[in-house]
Amino acid sequence: MGFKYQRLLGYFLGFILFYAPFVLFQKIIFFAFTGKWQQLTIHSLCFRIQTEHLLDGKLLLMSLPFIACIVILLIVTLFFGPVFCGRLCPAGAFTEYLSKVIPSRLQISWRTYTEIVPFRYGMLAGFVILPFFDSLLACAYCNFFLFDLFVNYFVFGYFISLSSSMILTLFLWAGLFGIFTKGGRGFCNFLCPVGAVQNLLYSFSSRLP
Repeated sequence: MGFKYQRLLGYFLGFILFYAPFVLFQKIIFFAFTGKWQQLTIHSLCFRIQTEHLLDGKLLLMSLPFIACIVILLIVTLFFGPVFCGRLCPAGAFTEYLSKVIPSRLQISWRTYTEIVPFRYGMLAGFVILPFFDSLLACAYCNFFLFDLFVNYFVFGYFISLSSSMILTLFLWAGLFGIFTKGGRGFCNFLCPVGAVQNLLYSFSSRLP
């Protein structure tokens, strides 16, 4: 199987695992701890929420399914790299493939103008520090949730009114950092805290003897 088809298969698997109407990863985790199958969405056990509370201690106060999700993500990343972002995340793949319909001359190569790493980890630092000041960002600009809304709309005809923060997220995720960015993954590179944590952890683990 060619690399292109392996990637597509991985994103399809990620869709089945994390997004409605399947959400198998979340359902399996909940079943393991509660013994019940529940109707869930990507928002039910969103990696962004646990990531936001990595430093303020509130992660340890969350329910066991929430803790189990982030522990699994970190263990997989430690040994295999940022698999979720690179192989399984349909939200990232969506803008990547969508960007292919726009001529490259209309797209921005951000690496030409700025260093991505300081923005990525600066964003992550702000993300995990804000809870100390009673401020939260996890749900305010969530591309995972937006993608899940699109899926629900096309599958069930269900949608909700978008807040101003969600409209801004849509513009950044699918627009400026999506179709108008070379590669289509500007949001992943600059603004995704889950991706930043995975890259940071893998960068550390790859240096271990």
